[in-house]
Amino acid sequence: MVKTTVGLSQLTENLNYMKKLPIILTKAEVNKYHRQKVIVIGKYTQKDVRYNPFNLSPPIYEGNVAVILPDGTGVYLYPTWHKKAIRPAKEIAMYENHLVAIVGIISKSIPDPPNSRYPIAKLLSPCTLTIDAIELYKNARQSIHIFRRWIIDCSIFTEIANAKYTIA
Repeated sequence: MVKTTVGLSQLTENLNYMKKLPIILTKAEVNKYHRQKVIVIGKYTQKDVRYNPFNLSPPIYEGNVAVILPDGTGVYLYPTWHKKAIRPAKEIAMYENHLVAIVGIISKSIPDPPNSRYPIAKLLSPCTLTIDAIELYKNARQSIHIFRRWIIDCSIFTEIANAKYTIA
């Protein structure tokens, strides 16, 4: 028997919360849900974040990634100055050019680094401030369906467990 440290009601609460997260597909939705936990759906794409205004040199990918929304908006995974912005090679190999669903807190623009004395040059793009999960989009859709089915099953189980029976 496997023991868990999370009670059934807490699991149900977490799953209900995830089910209610807004889904981000456009820049307007990024602006609307600024600094809130959301699900971002788009194409996982490596980005060259160097200053190269005229694209005179070929891109150099160093691990920075953006999720390209259906409207063309790029949402960077973490601010470009953050150490977690450089994504692991294994993750890039798994998700590159695939549709993904990312759960995390979104910002409508990349914030300045903490303790920055002077303004820095930065991209004026949305980014995630946290990442709780990354999944291929088809797997995420299946997971949401399984979660919803599981929540229904749990609520039925809870109703049965809480029912008051009288023995005749």
